[in-house]
Amino acid sequence: MTDDALNCPICLERLKNPVVTPCAGHMSCSNCMKSHIRSSSDPIMSNCPTCRAAFPIVSPDLTHVPSKYKLFINPSIRRVYIDAEGLSSSVDAEAIESLNEQVAILNARVASLHRDKSLLIERCESALRAAEKHREDERDARRAMETVRKESRDWERKYEVMKVKYRDLKEQYVIVWPPMSARSC
Repeated sequence: MTDDALNCPICLERLKNPVVTPCAGHMSCSNCMKSHIRSSSDPIMSNCPTCRAAFPIVSPDLTHVPSKYKLFINPSIRRVYIDAEGLSSSVDAEAIESLNEQVAILNARVASLHRDKSLLIERCESALRAAEKHREDERDARRAMETVRKESRDWERKYEVMKVKYRDLKEQYVIVWPPMSARSC
């Protein structure tokens, strides 16, 4: 076990009177675990402070349980006895090598995930830049369209004014064809 494994995940200090949870064997100080369980709002269940797995905190009254079943009833929280001096000698070299290989594989996976994350961020930023460019182009096109509409309305007004002037001039200079003298013949 490493020194980190001998530290309580609640108080972050060296384990004092260590107890273990039934979920995955996470260890913590007995007093820290009691405080954690007391702070829970559920009187029947609690959560592991490390992995958040639920476990029961009540035990049945053993006076009402037949003696043949008492062997199968385990407490939720069990006391752990750690021999800190003998830990280093009991560690198997093959186990360490296997764990180091697993760590190397996981580190390679983490590096791959970091590369993937960088690529995704780059693509997202590129898409955001393209969307911003599209938004600017659309705004410019709307302004140009509005300018063209305004010019079109101006030309329509000028055309209407010219039509009125043309009608007025036409009425003013009406030429009757054929002339009156040629009609009487």
